[in-house]
Amino acid sequence: MMRAFSSAIRRMRYRNKTRHIPAGQSAHLVLDIGCGAYPVPEADFVTDIELKAFDHPKMRQKLAGRFVVCDIHHLPFAARAFGFVHCSNVLEHTENPVQAFAELTRVGRHGFAESPSAFREQIIHHSRNHRWIIGWKMGELTTRIPTATKIAGVRIFPIYIFEWLAAHREQPAWRVVWKLIANGLDLLGLAYHQVRW
Repeated sequence: MMRAFSSAIRRMRYRNKTRHIPAGQSAHLVLDIGCGAYPVPEADFVTDIELKAFDHPKMRQKLAGRFVVCDIHHLPFAARAFGFVHCSNVLEHTENPVQAFAELTRVGRHGFAESPSAFREQIIHHSRNHRWIIGWKMGELTTRIPTATKIAGVRIFPIYIFEWLAAHREQPAWRVVWKLIANGLDLLGLAYHQVRW
């Protein structure tokens, strides 16, 4: 039941990400960049910097012929080759997010990108793998170095306890609680900075 709920939420979120595409313009073909082991269900092609995230045999079989190993800074696709490009939780990891974002907009006629917001990085949880806090102003990408909230010199993340419990405890109730919190923050626009083109 939880898997069906998660799948329904992911499909609803995808439809929300494509709502800006003008009527009569196609979202075909769909490219999902840096998706890890969870590409959007509608993706025609999937890319990541390595195949490691897809070590599970079922995932490899599912993506056979659709997976391209490449660097987001130098995508091996022609300009405007895709009707829609999806890029979630990737740019904050990149060496040069401005160049990476330029590649997204080069290969996709339309697209959606999102990265954790400053609120998420400072209040929920900051990943040490995140080099940047990414934002957009008037469609232009902005960056700043992430910092964590500190009290008496100790880094604290007040909401992270729920995410931690969902990941480390067997009770499904914690996963439901975290999903409700995460989706609520997402709907309020607090969890991610987003851009559409």
